[in-house]
Amino acid sequence: MWQGADRRDYLAAERTLLAWIRTGLALMGFGFVVARCRLEPHLSELALR
Repeated sequence: MWQGADRRDYLAAERTLLAWIRTGLALMGFGFVVARCRLEPHLSELALR
């Protein structure tokens, strides 16, 4: 079925895809944290009024 170089290339492509997915999820998570930190002072300001 899979021969040496073909298997290696396939697994390398799969690792690359998984790395891109992991990077995208990390960036999305970081974006949510930044958005939450920026909104929090504004919301606490409204609560004090």
